[in-house]
Amino acid sequence: MSYLDIIVPHYKEPWKTGKKFFDMLGLQRGINFEDIRVILCQDGKEGALPLAIFDGYPYKGETVTIPHGGVSAARNAGIRAATAPWVCFCDFDDMYSSALSLKVALEALHKAEKDGIVYLWNRFMEEVNDDNGRTVIYKHDWDATFIHGRFYWRQFILDNDLRFNEALTFGEDQDFNTIAQIIAGNERVGEMKEPIYLWCENEGSVTRREKDKTVFYSKMLEHRFATAEELRRRGIEGEYLGAVVRCAMDAYYEMNAEKPRENVLKCEGQFAAWWMDHRADFYRAPRKMIASIFTSVRTWAANAGLVTVERIALGEWLEMIERKYAKAGG
Repeated sequence: MSYLDIIVPHYKEPWKTGKKFFDMLGLQRGINFEDIRVILCQDGKEGALPLAIFDGYPYKGETVTIPHGGVSAARNAGIRAATAPWVCFCDFDDMYSSALSLKVALEALHKAEKDGIVYLWNRFMEEVNDDNGRTVIYKHDWDATFIHGRFYWRQFILDNDLRFNEALTFGEDQDFNTIAQIIAGNERVGEMKEPIYLWCENEGSVTRREKDKTVFYSKMLEHRFATAEELRRRGIEGEYLGAVVRCAMDAYYEMNAEKPRENVLKCEGQFAAWWMDHRADFYRAPRKMIASIFTSVRTWAANAGLVTVERIALGEWLEMIERKYAKAGG
């Protein structure tokens, strides 16, 4: 049996798009290829790839095909098909960043298992084409947004019924990461300092392709709200209240930026509808929690260039939202 199952969702992309990922896996050094298996989870029969794509590679591979349901459904199918102690989620159009990536990873996983770690996150690299047509590589030291190449003890996923939210079309990976980290607790979350994964430039990807910025921001709000709702469903009260506070404060700074983007302001009504249903929970949060999150979000907003001086206080803005949308009938 493999020690690590690598779950890769696939939807219609041609083989040439993903071939580099599978080639780089085959070039790994210092590992026993019996320790890894790739599960290609095909989101629908259209454009599905044959099992024969694994011919000639030194590692094991299998394909799982499901009715078209989105990337979350494909990853969830991979979880069901996995049997290895550890799993990770990689994207079809990405690749490991070096021929030693899995050597580093497997060594870290063996140590993590001994230490009782159930979620091991790592830094990753991002490939971007700049305005001059040059390729630039960025290093992400810590970013909870992405699922890229992170490792999870499979039994931890099963014991806690962790699944990707199939209702989300954006932010489903951050939602999964956030819930996993909260359930695991800091003592069972590990860090791998070496960047082993490259998020490759692909203008055809959904994340980079969304041209309608209003839709993009609307989906961002949806995933924030969904994470809070999942914490409530699981009865994790303190974290749920914290998520509600953060949803409100994120929207406050984004919608009150010194130069607010039109696409963000168009989603004000969407936030207002959510706020009307959750305002009581916001005010149930302990004052120390609100103050701590406020400091964190304001620092983020300042670093992002959204605000230097608040034009309207948080409480005043929330009251304005209530008056405006109560008058408009929601």
